[in-house]
Amino acid sequence: MVPNLNNPSEIAVSASASCAIDSGSVVCWGTQTAITNNIPSVTNPRNLSASLSGMCVIDDWGFKCWGVNDFGQMEVKGGDFIDVTSATYHTCVILANGQINCWGTDTQNYGLFNIPQIARYQKAK
Repeated sequence: MVPNLNNPSEIAVSASASCAIDSGSVVCWGTQTAITNNIPSVTNPRNLSASLSGMCVIDDWGFKCWGVNDFGQMEVKGGDFIDVTSATYHTCVILANGQINCWGTDTQNYGLFNIPQIARYQKAK
């Protein structure tokens, strides 16, 4: 059941849990206890992203992921993060210098980690 939310600004949905950014914190619900029982402490969260069984968020202190980490998809790789996206078994971020980094696994060999670099990325406001 969706909890009462005061001022939700983002939502991310995994296979069996959902999380929202609500009034400066992350609120999660569902049956995936690796997500719902392990919400990290955050300050000014933004850019919430869901994988099959995990969540990631950017906050004032950097980047945090939690949930099932079967393939290293929840391991945080350092940097100054602008945006994050997650998929079944991998996570990708855009860094402030325009570099795109991905980690986890590419189980179907789609070439997810052969990333062309772009000169500069700036998230639209």
